[in-house]
Amino acid sequence: QLHCSQSTVSRVIHGKKSQCNNSGRIMMSSSIEMRKINIVVKSSRFKSGKELTSILKNSGISLSRSTLYRRLRKLRYRSRVSAVKPNLSL
Repeated sequence: QLHCSQSTVSRVIHGKKSQCNNSGRIMMSSSIEMRKINIVVKSSRFKSGKELTSILKNSGISLSRSTLYRRLRKLRYRSRVSAVKPNLSL
C-alpha cells in the first residue's frame, strides 16, 4: 500500500495540467485580422492565395502568402483541387 490519497495517485498518473504560456514566437495577427481574413475567404472562395493577399493588402492587412496559408490552416480551411474529368461530348 502507498498510504497516500486517491487524488495524489490520480495526479501522478494523469499528470498535472496547468495553464502554462506557450513557448515560441507570438502570433502577429490579432483576432480582428483573423476575422477579416475569414470574411474575405468566405466571400471569395475560388481565389488563389496570391489573389487573396492582394485583396487583403487593399483592405489594410499586409501579410505574405505563406503567412496567409498558416492563418487559413488555423481557421481550418483546407485547399482542394478540382478533379479532372473527361469531356462527355466531342
